[in-house]
Amino acid sequence: MGRFAKALNYRLICFAVLILTTALFIAFFYGPALHYPFFFDDFNSLMNNQGIVNPQITSPAPALESLRTQPLRPNRALTWLTFAADYKLTGMNPAGFRIVNYALHGLCTILVYLILGQLWESKHQQVQEAPPQPQNKFCGPALAGALFFLCQPLALNTVIYISQRFGGATSFFYLAGFYAWLKGHIKPKAPAAANRNRIWLLLAGVSFWAALHCKEMAITFPVTILFYELYTKDPAPGSKRKLLKPAFLLLLVAMLLLAFAWQIGLFNQAWINIGFRSRRLWSPGIHFLSEVKVFFLYWKQLFVPLPGSLSLHHELQPCSGYFAPLAYAAVCGHLALLVLVFKLRRKAPLIGFGIAWFYLVLAPPYLFLPQRELLVEYKTYLAMPGISIIILGVFLGLEQSTRVRNKNKIKYFTYAVIGCWLIFLTMVTRQRRAVFRDPVTIWTDVLTKYPESRRALNNRAVAWLKKGMPQKTLDDFNILLQKHPDYARGFENRGRLRLYLKDYSGALSDFNHTLKLLPNEPELNAVRKEIEKLRQTALSKNAEFNLPAQSNE
Repeated sequence: MGRFAKALNYRLICFAVLILTTALFIAFFYGPALHYPFFFDDFNSLMNNQGIVNPQITSPAPALESLRTQPLRPNRALTWLTFAADYKLTGMNPAGFRIVNYALHGLCTILVYLILGQLWESKHQQVQEAPPQPQNKFCGPALAGALFFLCQPLALNTVIYISQRFGGATSFFYLAGFYAWLKGHIKPKAPAAANRNRIWLLLAGVSFWAALHCKEMAITFPVTILFYELYTKDPAPGSKRKLLKPAFLLLLVAMLLLAFAWQIGLFNQAWINIGFRSRRLWSPGIHFLSEVKVFFLYWKQLFVPLPGSLSLHHELQPCSGYFAPLAYAAVCGHLALLVLVFKLRRKAPLIGFGIAWFYLVLAPPYLFLPQRELLVEYKTYLAMPGISIIILGVFLGLEQSTRVRNKNKIKYFTYAVIGCWLIFLTMVTRQRRAVFRDPVTIWTDVLTKYPESRRALNNRAVAWLKKGMPQKTLDDFNILLQKHPDYARGFENRGRLRLYLKDYSGALSDFNHTLKLLPNEPELNAVRKEIEKLRQTALSKNAEFNLPAQSNE
C-alpha cells in the first residue's frame, strides 16, 4: 500500500508540475501578446476593414439554429459561439479573445500529457504482465512530450492569431476524444469499470461531434482511431481474422470521407476563387506534387523551427508541371517513412504511431485538395502531438530494451538533449512572439524572408494607413506596383489611397489600370462596377478642380 501511495504521489507531483509550468509559460511568453491588435484574417473572420463586426459574432442565434437543425453537418458553429461569447463579455477587445486561445493551448498541453501517460501504460502492459503496483515511469517522458507541445513556436500561429481558434478548438476536442477512446478501451476488471468504459466511449463520440463543428479537419478522427487499433494491438497467433472487422470499418470510413468531400463540393472544378484571380488555382495532381515537398518542410519546422524559416505567410510556387523530379523524390521520401512506420510496429510501435499521426491528421485535408496557400504554419498544430508520441516511444523503447547497457546513463543523456531542445524552442517562441506585435512588424518580417511578396507589401501598406501614416502607405504601394505591374488589386488600393489624399488625377489613372487588368469573367462584374463607381468619383473630382487626366501607359 505504501508503494502504491508513493507512486500515486509521484504522479500527482508530475501533474502539478505540468500545470504550474503550463501556466507560467503562457503567462511569461504569451502574456505580453495579450493586448496585441487584431491582424490579417481577423479582419475577415471577426470584422471587416471598416471595423463592422461580423454578424455571426453579434448574434449567435444562427449558429445555435444550425446546430439544432443540422447537427451532423460540419459548419464551425461551436467556434463561432465561442467568439460570440467573447464579444458578449469583452466586446471587441483582443485580450478577451486571446484569453480563450491561451486556455485552449493550456488544456491541449494537459491532454497531450494524459494521452502520453495512457499510451505508455497500455503498451507497457501489453509487453509484460500487469505489475502489482501502478507504473509511474511514464511521468518524465510524458512531461517531456507535453512540454514540447507547449513550447513549440509553431503554436504561436494558432494561439496568438485569434481567428485560428478554429484549429485550436478542433485540436482540443480531437485530443479529448482520442484520450476518451483510450480510457474507454482499458480492460475492465469489474462490472462498474465496464460501465465507466461506456461513458468514456460516449465522451469520445461527443468530442468528435464537437470537433467537427469547430473545423472540418476533424473528419480524420475515425481514421486515426481505427489506425491506432489496427497498428498498436498485437494479435495473438491465429487471430488474424479478428482484424477483418476493423479493416472493413477503416474502408467504410474512407468511403464516407470521399462521399462527404463530394457532397460539400471539394471536387468541384470551380471550388476555389481568390478574388481578382478567380480561376481555379491548379489541378489536384499538381497540388499533390507541390504539397509533398511542403510536408518535408513541415517535418523540418516541427523538429528544428529556425527563426529564419518561420513566417506568418510563405510564398511558395506550385510545380509548373507533372515533370517535377524534386516532387517525386519527396514522394519516395514519404513512402520510405511510411515503410518505416510498419517496420517499427513490433519493436517501437509508439514511434511508428507518432510518425503516422503526422500523416493521419495532415494528409487527408491538405495533401490532395487545392488551396490558395501551400505552406501554412498553423496547419501543424494538430500534428505536433505526433512528435510528442515519438518522444514517448523513445523512452519506452529504452525502458523495455534488454540489449541496451547503462540504461540510466542513456536515459539521462536523452533527457539532457530534450532539455536543450526545449530551451531552444522556448527562445524561438519568445523571439517570434515579438513579431506579432502589430501588423506592420508581421508584414515586415514576411518581407525579410520574401522581399517580392505582393501580399506582404499590400498588407503592410494597409497597416501603415491604419496607423495614420499615408506617406509610408503610398511608398509601399509604389514599391509593390514597380515589382508587380500586373497586380490589379494593388492599383485599386493605391487609387483608393490617392482618392483619400485628394490626388484625383493619380486615382483616376490607377482605377483605369485596375479595369484594364481585371480578367473578363462574370463573377468579377460586381468588383468591376464598384471600381467603375470609384473611377467616376475620381473623374468628377478631377474635372471639378480642372486637373488633367492621366492616360493609361
